Amino acid sequence: METLALRFQNRTNGRSIVYSADTEPCTALLRLATGADLLIHEATGEYEGHSSPAQAAEVARLAGVGQLALIHYPVHGLDLEAWRAAAAGFAGPVRLARDGDRYVL
Repeated sequence: METLALRFQNRTNGRSIVYSADTEPCTALLRLATGADLLIHEATGEYEGHSSPAQAAEVARLAGVGQLALIHYPVHGLDLEAWRAAAAGFAGPVRLARDGDRYVL
């Protein structure tokens, strides 16, 4: 299944953000995210074509990113803090991204 991921890099200071649309963990995303300051990774759950918070955390850890923001999580009736805690395999900061968030490079 094809998916989309983007890397935005500030040419002045070298800082970067990687955004991953719906995807299962894959080497292409891992390569794209390597060394990024922030990885915004979908965390719908462990379903075909999606990732869980733990899987997103593993990608962030292996890619050596500075921060992880989880996005595209099931919201209805979900304990979002527990969802964020499920990404505990990543030692850096883990955010719950929301529509309209801004990230400065």
